[in-house]
Amino acid sequence: MAGLGAATTLHQLGCSDFVIVEAQSKPGGRIHTLQLDDKILELGAQWIHGKENPLYELALRHDLLSETTSEEGLGLYVRDNGDIIDNDIVRRVDFEVGKILSECEQFVKAIEHPKSVGEFLEGKFLEYLNQCHDPDDIKEIKLELLDWHVRFQVIDNSCLDLNQLSAKGWGEYICMEDKAHINLKCGYNKLVAVLVDNLPKNSLLLNTAVVQIKRASKSSERNKLICQDGSIVTCDHLIVTPSLGVLKNCLKISPPLPSQISNSIEDLGFHGIGKIFLIFDCKWWDTDGFQFVWRRNADLEDESSWIRNITGFDSVVHAPNVLLGWIGGEGVKVMEDLSDEAVGALCIKLLRRFVRNKTVPDPVRVVRTSWFSNPWIRGGYSHITPDCDGSGSGMHRLSEPVFVDGKPRILVAGEAVHSTQYSTTHGAYESGQQQAEVLFQYMTKNSKL
Repeated sequence: MAGLGAATTLHQLGCSDFVIVEAQSKPGGRIHTLQLDDKILELGAQWIHGKENPLYELALRHDLLSETTSEEGLGLYVRDNGDIIDNDIVRRVDFEVGKILSECEQFVKAIEHPKSVGEFLEGKFLEYLNQCHDPDDIKEIKLELLDWHVRFQVIDNSCLDLNQLSAKGWGEYICMEDKAHINLKCGYNKLVAVLVDNLPKNSLLLNTAVVQIKRASKSSERNKLICQDGSIVTCDHLIVTPSLGVLKNCLKISPPLPSQISNSIEDLGFHGIGKIFLIFDCKWWDTDGFQFVWRRNADLEDESSWIRNITGFDSVVHAPNVLLGWIGGEGVKVMEDLSDEAVGALCIKLLRRFVRNKTVPDPVRVVRTSWFSNPWIRGGYSHITPDCDGSGSGMHRLSEPVFVDGKPRILVAGEAVHSTQYSTTHGAYESGQQQAEVLFQYMTKNSKL
């Protein structure tokens, strides 16, 4: 989406001498809409966050917005012994966790700060429990709900655990005014199609994976993109838009990028999240979802311990007979290594363990994501780690152009480059727009159009 944002902006500004080089068979990066009969399953980006961004405006202009918005963590909160937790307790813990995380935002400009979000959340929640006059069994349930919220935040922030999430950086991300998630009635891929259709013909190279970039080191040279198929693409200016996971592990760039950029690539975090869609013959549940709350002494077989990373299953907009399970942490890679049948069997076993007052049928189909296994993505999206604290590294350093003899030869864009809206689709798109505008201003000033 960063590449599409850059290309769209250049084209709107009157520059058509560009090409998007895309490794995958389709444009859109981490957007992947699967259409099954009348069902829309978003295997990648799922929502538009807020209305004050260009993707919302584009979707509104082309009548792509659904009237139905979504929220997460709805439905019944159920313990692994089948007990349904009282809604009042669920709401009180949700309020307290939200309050603590809001307090964490104060550290963004502070000299003294906790090391991680995990450390701060756990410490403050234990303080809250100690001040309560709840019976021991209620305190135990509240600790179990805290565990659910930790697992939820691991997924929401695409990190391995909350101790790898910077407390100082927590306030960098700015929540949009509208907290409800905005759906697209025909799927995210329709938004991608609108963008691609408005680009010049032959400006998009699909199935063209770049494995190495030889960047210009003097004014007489051009950037060279060495592709997996042996082809070479040369250019004067290059906007690099792969995921942070690819920048960390796969893409060779020589000479190496300047230290402020390479250090930020290394220090920023990039893990993953997974989705598991269970498709049934018909809807058998009468709630918005099931959230799994584990007792601390609950038994779980070693070979299926990865399912502990699933927070629960939610209902899916536009697919009434489908449940969507979210998984994070170490469980994502394990899930991707299993077969559809094995994943489905374990998920049904899990549902039957928690939802004991209903007959849970076998699904007719299981669909799950594989972003970690995708060599051109390598995970979900970025987050700020404690390694960024005090080092000067971070999203803002990734946006700095690489100049050679006064020319911006390399610019980086993507969700990991947006200082306040990282992890979002519109953040990726906006970063592409911003870098294209930097490049256009240079070309205009130097009469290169």
